[in-house]
Amino acid sequence: MGQADNQSVATPEPRVELPIVPQVAVSGAAQVYRSWRSPSDANLWAEQRLPHLSLEQIQPEFDALEVTHGKKAPAWVARVQELKQV
Repeated sequence: MGQADNQSVATPEPRVELPIVPQVAVSGAAQVYRSWRSPSDANLWAEQRLPHLSLEQIQPEFDALEVTHGKKAPAWVARVQELKQV
């Protein structure tokens, strides 16, 4: 028996699917959330942009977002833009 018999075959590592957060072309979108100090600030900002929705309707949308790099803010700006178009 040769040395090749003693070598193990490497198994590929499992793939991890990450959600893609769309980039939003909104003036100041990259800066808008820097002033938010809490999720309430984010929801109040959304309420101003979504007058057709109540805070009770906005909150579940925020809660359903996935955290990306420890933050929801970039995804929240994108989600609010999507909701404005509905």
